[in-house]
Amino acid sequence: MGVTEIYSSLDLVVRGLAAIGWGDWSLRLREAVRAGSTSGEILMAVRWILKELKKEGSELPGDLDRTIDRVLVEIDRTGI
Repeated sequence: MGVTEIYSSLDLVVRGLAAIGWGDWSLRLREAVRAGSTSGEILMAVRWILKELKKEGSELPGDLDRTIDRVLVEIDRTGI
């Protein structure tokens, strides 16, 4: 999965979070993408936000949780 695919999966996460009523997390992710000037900066911010989201300990729908895990793994693979 390259950066383009990470962004595509991230879009699924953003929409999925909004769909389950977690609009604040969705907005944080959208803002991280919008505010970043480089892909490295964006991916570092996204990784931090997604890790914070996972720390919440709340139950996410299985498919959304798996997509988040996949995005985190792929960001780590970029070496950023």
